[in-house]
Amino acid sequence: MFIPPRRTDRATELQEAEALLQNCEYGFLALGDDADGFGYGIPLNYAKDGDSLYMHGATEGKKIAIIGGGKKASFC
Repeated sequence: MFIPPRRTDRATELQEAEALLQNCEYGFLALGDDADGFGYGIPLNYAKDGDSLYMHGATEGKKIAIIGGGKKASFC
């Protein structure tokens, strides 16, 4: 469940967020890692196609292990 922003006057509209995702090259992926109790965040480059984001990265490692565990993620 998403918590609404406290300052709704500063919230990004969906159209503006879509434009940012379409035009930027880099983003920050944040994941929760239950294995060590710490969050895990990583900057990466990506591409947007429709409603999907494709992220560049290796096919193994900590990021893939956390994602494979079915945890929720945040991308900005």
